[in-house]
Amino acid sequence: MNFSAKTTRSRKGFSLVEVLLALAVLGIAMLSVMGLLNATFETVGRNIMTRQAIGVYSCADRSLSSVSSVLRPDGSAVVSAGQMTKPSFDYVYEWLSGKTGKNWDDALFLVCVQRRVNATDDATPQTVMQIIKCDSASGTPTQAELTELDVEGPMYFLRVYLSPQLEGRYVEMDGDGEVLATQYAVGSALPANPDRYALPYLPLTVDVYPFSPGSAETEDQLPVLTQFLVLSR
Repeated sequence: MNFSAKTTRSRKGFSLVEVLLALAVLGIAMLSVMGLLNATFETVGRNIMTRQAIGVYSCADRSLSSVSSVLRPDGSAVVSAGQMTKPSFDYVYEWLSGKTGKNWDDALFLVCVQRRVNATDDATPQTVMQIIKCDSASGTPTQAELTELDVEGPMYFLRVYLSPQLEGRYVEMDGDGEVLATQYAVGSALPANPDRYALPYLPLTVDVYPFSPGSAETEDQLPVLTQFLVLSR
């Protein structure tokens, strides 16, 4: 009887090998779950960033259509409403003169930020999205300038250049308003005077990148969003 009881009790336990196997199976299962969670978080993060980038693109579209809202890094307007002597289209046309996008520096560089417009002690932040025009890819706003502007939330860097869709279009007029039979080729110059530009719109390409103050913006980065933009006269 005693021998039988001991045998029964011994069969109720688990051997060390069984425990190790169970732990191994559990570990593999947990690694699989963690991998799925990481992939899910990365997908959610990319989706959030893409939605934000679409909002940035819309802000750029509005700002280039009305350049009085475009800022310098110090917060002053590039061209205030009272200083405008020509249509917004003409200013942007000049900014993009020769900006074919073929090389990294052949573009108009902008930074999109969210600025707080109410007091910092207000529990409910109120922000507005604005575009800052940069002198170059390396001439982005500093952290001190952004702090002075009460910038909050994520920031984005935009590279804007003439769309390849201009290829083959007749873009030049003579002094009498007659369209010249000269087709545009990517890399060539547009008419220096916007009044000699034959099309009623300017097709642009906008590349949107995440932005961090003090970081070097280079062509090795991959854009979060690349979008076609049509700037009308």
